[in-house]
Amino acid sequence: MRHGRTARERTPPSPKIGTAAAVAVAIAVATAGGTARAEGGQRPWYEISASGETDRQGAAARFELDAAIPIRPESRRGSVLFLQPGAVLSRGPDGRALLGGTLGVVYRFEGAGGIVGLNAFHDVNRITGSQRGRSHRQASLGMDYQSGRSRIGANWYIPLSGTRGRDAGLARLEEYAVGGPELRYRFALDDRWRVPERAEIVEFAPVSPMSVERSRWRMIGDTGAEMSDSVTLSGFMDWIVSRNPGETEFHQAVYEVARSVIPFVHEYPVYAKIRVLERMAEPDRVISFRVVWADDDNELHVNRGYRVQFNNSIGPYKGGIRFHPSVNQSVLKFLGFEQTFKNSLTGLPMGGGKGGADFDPKGRSQHEIMKFCQSFMTELYRHIGATVDVPAGDIGVGAREIGYMFGQYKRLTNAFEGVLTGKGLEYGGSLLRPEATGYGAVYFLEDMLGHRGDAIEGKRAAISGSGNVACHAAEALLQHGGRPVTLSDSSGFVHDPAGITQEKLDWVKEHKKQRGNRISAYADEFPGAQFHTDARPWGVPCEVALPCATQNELLADDARQLLQNGCVAVSEGANMPCAAEAVDAFQEARICFAPGKASNAGGVAMSGLEMSQNAARLYRDEDDLAGALRTIMRDIHAACVRHGEAGGGYVDYVKGANIAGFKKVADAMLAFGVV
Repeated sequence: MRHGRTARERTPPSPKIGTAAAVAVAIAVATAGGTARAEGGQRPWYEISASGETDRQGAAARFELDAAIPIRPESRRGSVLFLQPGAVLSRGPDGRALLGGTLGVVYRFEGAGGIVGLNAFHDVNRITGSQRGRSHRQASLGMDYQSGRSRIGANWYIPLSGTRGRDAGLARLEEYAVGGPELRYRFALDDRWRVPERAEIVEFAPVSPMSVERSRWRMIGDTGAEMSDSVTLSGFMDWIVSRNPGETEFHQAVYEVARSVIPFVHEYPVYAKIRVLERMAEPDRVISFRVVWADDDNELHVNRGYRVQFNNSIGPYKGGIRFHPSVNQSVLKFLGFEQTFKNSLTGLPMGGGKGGADFDPKGRSQHEIMKFCQSFMTELYRHIGATVDVPAGDIGVGAREIGYMFGQYKRLTNAFEGVLTGKGLEYGGSLLRPEATGYGAVYFLEDMLGHRGDAIEGKRAAISGSGNVACHAAEALLQHGGRPVTLSDSSGFVHDPAGITQEKLDWVKEHKKQRGNRISAYADEFPGAQFHTDARPWGVPCEVALPCATQNELLADDARQLLQNGCVAVSEGANMPCAAEAVDAFQEARICFAPGKASNAGGVAMSGLEMSQNAARLYRDEDDLAGALRTIMRDIHAACVRHGEAGGGYVDYVKGANIAGFKKVADAMLAFGVV
């Protein structure tokens, strides 16, 4: 190599090639040559010329590339871009990027808007490579051409063997920033690499790969961008992000489903032909409205209410109402999207929806909460009905709030109908509705362990939350011989090594009935328990974990801590409480992991049974309902196993739940035609 560099300094570690596709890439990398030139005393340039071809996931591709890159030995930082066909999806809740494909040092071509990179990378592999999304290192020759807001790009990957578990030592992600459809990165580099600050493109001649009807190259533009017939995860997510900018929770939920479903869509092209996945990711409608109410001092407040009616292909829209300051359109679209698949898994005729408001009931009097609920329903009532949309409770909305809203609906419509679930027993509610979500999460946990020849009995359980779901999950664990040792709220968690008994649990239920009471009082009430302020319970030694509080509460570091402490199973009691990186860690470790759309479906299943009781004017006793709930959860587990078996006795419950939920809704949409 020229300019005082050795080949060792300039070249990534030599890969060991094991597949035909990788051989083609290796040829492309090996044939990249360089010559130096300097003009008029300017700084020297290093010219690259490369060509090759590969076949990745059925997409034949050829490329030709010539570029001149200035050598800047003093440069220690480089502008880093993500290279297609992987995709940068969104920012995670812990500030990390949710990524796919390859990250690495590449050259930014100013003016022409193209980039070319030849490097070794430490990949956060969420799309390419391993079926389970493991991280691994790989070499990549990639290119990306951008003009305005449109971009074409491709990558060719070579896994580097013998590097697993060690730092590649080439690049470390420092920061990233989103700007439209493009996402730039900055890496800190080690001493072996120097990256120029700018370069000029000499020639760039991509050859469009073949496809049956359309090119697989896609122009990524504004929100009107079209999808190609050959759906890829990266292309699909680019489309989702461009149409829903800034809605990171929604992006995360769609990605979690799409990465399982897209390979299934490729197996059954009829779904791709009618664009069922794209249609399913677009809500039927999003309703937003003003909610004005007066507090006890007669001061007016203005909140924003929502109802996201996502999909009613298999039944009326069904999903809870959430009152919490964090409520926004992105959160509710994520919840409504998840609800569509969850409701499908139950086997009951329910579509997906979600609603709520950015109202915080904490610290409000009962009269103020009533006034808000009545004002909220005064607008919502126009959009719901027993055969149209049937809301229920959620965070901040319990039996009291349901009662206020049902009373207002009845007053406005002069009709007594099952328009809400979670009602009191006196006016059409169902037995076991409060217990159903927590019980269902434990039933699913029992089935997962049983599938592996294991059981709950004798296992310690870390549980987050201390509300309805968490307390009843703890109760069900006790009934199965487990030992819950933690509960939490927003102020921290309590750890009781001796175990939370039924007597202690009854105290928690009574204590938490009074709004504003904190779980910290548990440590004062029961000797031996400790309260940990502003902390989460995932560092406590346990064999099973049930996150039952809120979305994205369990992050990647928490997952690693659980695994180090011997956790063998996780069952989500809340909606998407585990961040994407945490899910990847659980799946890579091949422990039992149940996604919320499957494991916490017990609540909406019981709501569906409440709807059927209301419609038929019938009453079902507790034993009857308990048997029905157990059967539904067992059937959901069986569906997940059917679609998620991954060999060696391991079941990918995320994949299984996504495909099982998707198929029923997709088949219904297929039957309806283009609507």
